[in-house]
Amino acid sequence: ARNILVSEQDIAKVSDFGLSQEATLNQEGGKFPIKWTAPEALRKKEFSSMS
Repeated sequence: ARNILVSEQDIAKVSDFGLSQEATLNQEGGKFPIKWTAPEALRKKEFSSMS
């Protein structure tokens, strides 16, 4: 994902929380990054900073 940085020691760090927010239910057919969305978020259609 484009918001993950990897150091020379192979340590991964999340660099941007701009898309994170409280859990919301997507019932209006809104757009979201499917390639980077957690499988459980796609199944439940519930998104949060944890997913």
